[in-house]
Amino acid sequence: MVEWFLYQDSLQSAKNQTRRRVFVHGGRGIGKTLFMTKLKERSNSVGDVPLVFINGRNPQQGRNLLQSLPGGEKPFHLIVDDLDLFLISGKKNAALLEDIVAQLMAVWSKVSGMDSRFFVSSTMSPSRLDHELQSACETVPALKGMLWEFFSDIGSTWNVISLSPWNRPWEEIFPEVQKNNSEEHYIEELTGGHPVLISPLLKALDSPEFKAIGDKKVSRAYLEDVIARDGLTRILRVVDKLRVSEPHAFEALVAMAVDPEIIPPEDIRGRLLEQALIYFNTRISRYEIPGALLKNRIKLWGRKEPGRSRVFLKPHDEDESRGYLVVQSATQEREEHPFAGKQWILLGLIAKKEGAPVSLSDIKEKLSIQSDFGARSLVQRVISKMTDLNAPVIKNVRKKGYCWSSINI
Repeated sequence: MVEWFLYQDSLQSAKNQTRRRVFVHGGRGIGKTLFMTKLKERSNSVGDVPLVFINGRNPQQGRNLLQSLPGGEKPFHLIVDDLDLFLISGKKNAALLEDIVAQLMAVWSKVSGMDSRFFVSSTMSPSRLDHELQSACETVPALKGMLWEFFSDIGSTWNVISLSPWNRPWEEIFPEVQKNNSEEHYIEELTGGHPVLISPLLKALDSPEFKAIGDKKVSRAYLEDVIARDGLTRILRVVDKLRVSEPHAFEALVAMAVDPEIIPPEDIRGRLLEQALIYFNTRISRYEIPGALLKNRIKLWGRKEPGRSRVFLKPHDEDESRGYLVVQSATQEREEHPFAGKQWILLGLIAKKEGAPVSLSDIKEKLSIQSDFGARSLVQRVISKMTDLNAPVIKNVRKKGYCWSSINI
């Protein structure tokens, strides 16, 4: 399968810019890190100019890389991926942030006027980044002059490149489906063109397991399982953080899932765009949540009753092959939902581990399931059913299995 990369034109534009400072922004998960990595590869392959690549998730590594630059007034290229995370992480360690920015200013001043380039990526737009810079300066006052000298007025003094998978026709987003698959109509419906959901889908379409499926209904179920397991859980973690840290933005997102005609206020809309939880659909001139799977999950999230509920299992008095999932609300109201067969055995297997993950191989062995696909499908059906019951306590622990996350929701 050919590597899937949407932004070849923007990559070429970044390389050809005459301005020495290039700012790349786009929503979380839409491919900025891959873009910056490819930019690094291209920069490394041209000439002998040293290149420093700083991952915003690891400021300490960035300081070490700056310290390793050769001395003297020689040009170099600097790439900073996830500048907003770099600033947020740095604010938790003011001394580290101040030291890194001071080093950055020192080396950059030596190469002023030379053929050095500075590439920065961020989920934030230039205007939003200005606000974050002000916050960083308030936390570390010594940074004020340095940060403003380096990053001021990005919107007009830097070359700005905006990355979005939704600024192009669907056939460019997913060319493999256009060429030789009949699943396009529901793949677009399920993913909404979100790269986090499409990437695992591409791998699944190329797998022997998928190619061996002859039934269209089964193939759709298989792809839904892949999206839910390898893509949707990643986006839902972002939604959950939003629910805790920015409840107004979360409430607006739920309202959009319920009523597509709702348009959030500009500031909240900006935050949802930064997290790639919504996009502007140019075909219908409306902001939308990408993909039916994500939209439905957010809608269900919004249906939860206020307060916290306790979730536990209650075996049947006479038949050990079945029992009840009990949801007890904060007001002590109880709902008992019947489960039987392999679904009940699966619930018991995961619940008994008390938060420790149960591997897929253990599930296959205990429930006598032959294939990984069969085991994953069973787990996803149970998770979907529990979500409908407002009891989403089974979580996917990446590369480890599934665990009972909490007795409370």
